[in-house]
Amino acid sequence: MDQRQRAIALTGLALLFLAGCGGEVPLTATEGATLFITANPTAIPVFEGVSTITVVGFKAVADGGGPLTDGTQIFFTTDVGTIEERVEMQNGVARGTLRSNGRAGRATVIARSGAGIFAPLEGDARVLIGNAEGINILLTANPPTLTSPNFTTELVATVFDNSNNRMSDVPIIFTTSAGALASASTSLRTNANGQATDRLTLLNEDEAKVTAISGAIKSNEVTVSRATPLPKPIITSISPSSSATRGSAFTVTINGTFFQDGAVVGFTPGGIVINSTTFVSTTQIQVNITIDSSIPSTPVTKFDITVTNPDGQQAIFTDAFTAN
Repeated sequence: MDQRQRAIALTGLALLFLAGCGGEVPLTATEGATLFITANPTAIPVFEGVSTITVVGFKAVADGGGPLTDGTQIFFTTDVGTIEERVEMQNGVARGTLRSNGRAGRATVIARSGAGIFAPLEGDARVLIGNAEGINILLTANPPTLTSPNFTTELVATVFDNSNNRMSDVPIIFTTSAGALASASTSLRTNANGQATDRLTLLNEDEAKVTAISGAIKSNEVTVSRATPLPKPIITSISPSSSATRGSAFTVTINGTFFQDGAVVGFTPGGIVINSTTFVSTTQIQVNITIDSSIPSTPVTKFDITVTNPDGQQAIFTDAFTAN
């Protein structure tokens, strides 16, 4: 028995059942009528998703053509999700609501009215519910290259349907070849923007390969790695290396190698105030300082100078500066 014959048999059985129960036989389309069916949208989330199914009906030419009579009954069935069993035509149009109920898949909705008169949503016109098929997952890491002292990156998985629409409430699991995920690879769900986020921390590893998975669908692979460490800074000389000035500001030039913009200069022990620091180049930093007037000139006080780069690496020049 083909699909048309099954549709005729089902409709006939429904009419016989209603007649046998003493109920009123519903108004259905007469022979030769035509139905057209569409869905909007054609992709909905697996939970609390809604798509409007619209059916437009026309009488046969032999019946004068034009829209089907108001009150004509349209019977809906779907193989995924739920939908009203019966709606009425008004002005040649009937609308039903397809709702997702936690089960993913491609919903084939069929509208029927009368013997052998039906219209199915087929192929790409079917409604995609959840992540069963036809989705794409784009994975990004920000930043993909990690530098000291922060070895954590944010992972974002964005889910699209075949029409490039973002899909909410899709289950996502992040996986990694190394490091630690904040989610511990438990299932997450995309938000209203179609995105799920996680965080990856590289512990002692140099590199990790990360993917995001939803069912049988896998995202692109993203590589997260540690940056090659920059060389440790070195202080070679200070100019001037001593001063008897108290209470007035003056400039000290620190020479060396591998200085970074944003490096912090320190004098120990205390008693020297750093008014400003100027990064000149990777080999020179200038600091404007003031020696506290309470520091005695006898005996002389020697200071260690430190240069700490933004990546946390530090250079120390012992007894580099003297307050005499």
